[in-house]
Formats: sequence, structure tokens, C-alpha cells
Amino acid sequence: MVDTSDILILLGAVVIFAILSLNTNRMLNNHNSAILESELTYTGIAKAQDVIDHARVLAFDETTIGGAEPAVVPDGFTDPADLGSVSDGDSASVYDDFDDFNGMSETDTTAEAIYAVSAEVMYVTSGDPDTDAGTQTKYKKLTVTVSSPYLDNSITMSFIKGYY
Repeated sequence: MVDTSDILILLGAVVIFAILSLNTNRMLNNHNSAILESELTYTGIAKAQDVIDHARVLAFDETTIGGAEPAVVPDGFTDPADLGSVSDGDSASVYDDFDDFNGMSETDTTAEAIYAVSAEVMYVTSGDPDTDAGTQTKYKKLTVTVSSPYLDNSITMSFIKGYY
């Protein structure tokens, strides 16, 4: 026969089981969210690195395509106001030198998310690589920014190319 104490013990066990089940569910949900965020971040980093890898193998400047050398270095390089693509295409596939990536803006859709990829190129000095030099130098800095509504923060990566 079941008495009141047995019912209270059973009720206590059900409450403890419910609390443990809810905590386990919360931990699994947090774990899945962390995995998804990591995957989205990893994909964003890969997209930024793709742009940098494409840019780093191109000529330093429009005037140096094909191994040519400007008459005066660095004053013979492209004016800072003219950095960017000289072709009609807005795609990185038509860029032929490093600074063509200035002003690049593309949207890339994957199975997981939509990414906005943008790039900026500026002349910098070896002594202050974080500040726009405002004039031609032997160094150009490419900054790639990847954002998505599914990422908490934008991803920003930079690469400095030097002319030697």
C-alpha cells in the first residue's frame, strides 16, 4: 500500500529529474549555439583570407604590372585618391593589381549565412602601419572586413604589401 511519504518521495524525485533535464537541455542548446557561432566565424575568416590571398600575388601597383618599374619610386605609383579598380568590373576576378581591391564590396551566400565582404587599400609607412600615409609610399595596406547578421562582431583582417 502507498502512503503519503511514498508519494512525497516520488514527487521529489520527479522535481529533481525535471530540474536535471532542463539543465541538460540548456547546456546542449548553449553548446550547439557555440558550435554554430564558431562555424560562422571560421567561414568569415576564410572569406577574408581568400581576398588577401588573391590580392597578395598581384602586382603592387598598376605601374608595376608585368614587372615594369615606375620612373620614380614611390612618387610614380598610383595617386592615393585613385586607388581602386580601373576596370568596369566590380568583381575581384578582374583585378590586376593590389590596390584594385580598394572599395571592393561583395555579398557571398553560403548554406549557413549571408556574408558582406568589403575591402580598403591605403598607403602606409613602415613606422606607422595603422595610419593612412595620404601619399605614395612603398607600402600598401589591405584591410578586409567580413560581416553577417548572424555574427556578433565583424571580422577584420589586414595585410601589408611592400614594394622592393
